[in-house]
Amino acid sequence: MRIPDSLLDEILGDVALYKIGTLASFAAADYLARCPARHIRRTVTAFVEQGHLQEGPLLTTGNTYCALSERSARRLKLPVTRSGLLSVDPLITAAAILQFCRLGRLDGPRRELLTRSQLERFFPQLMRPGLGGPFYLDDQTGRLARIRFDRARPRRWDRILQRCRRDLARLQRDPPWNKLLQAGRLQITVLTVLPQKVPRLEAELAQLARQSGLLFRVEALPGLWPLVRPQPIPNP
Repeated sequence: MRIPDSLLDEILGDVALYKIGTLASFAAADYLARCPARHIRRTVTAFVEQGHLQEGPLLTTGNTYCALSERSARRLKLPVTRSGLLSVDPLITAAAILQFCRLGRLDGPRRELLTRSQLERFFPQLMRPGLGGPFYLDDQTGRLARIRFDRARPRRWDRILQRCRRDLARLQRDPPWNKLLQAGRLQITVLTVLPQKVPRLEAELAQLARQSGLLFRVEALPGLWPLVRPQPIPNP
């Protein structure tokens, strides 16, 4: 099956950015938006067979996901440590970010993670070693947003709040970041699979926002619960 190199580079770039790719996420991408599902499946299968992608189970969902192969990491001039299937916790985090950005926008605003080259072009003053991330531009607020993922512990609020406070402290210590913060142009988006945690997190983070000027947004992704725990969502 002959597939254009341009399509290969699009798919590999997507997988490198989000750390994983799925048939659903490829179908939602602009470059494959009008392709039939069977064509997308054949294309991905061909890339796996040709050694461009690795395929593995998406935990307990019965679906699969793709990650970069070493060959593709080298093609993209990335460290080979960016290749290979993910362990459980990084896989869950990557699936949450992919769901929020690529799969959750069918009836809502468009979201795409920013690549490092895009960050360098739009925000050159912010570039640092160990920048962290991932980041996206929030179409609803117009702010540069960092994504944080809450790991689905029903009665634990402290850990994600602690991470947000640490993020804020780092922003305040760095003059270019603090300048954007004071201008009201920064945001942290917290993703959780438990809808019942949203009101409590919003209340706690609203207090931190009033003190600092940093905007917080909390989004529930209950569809990811089977990926995290193979049992019903617990009651609050």
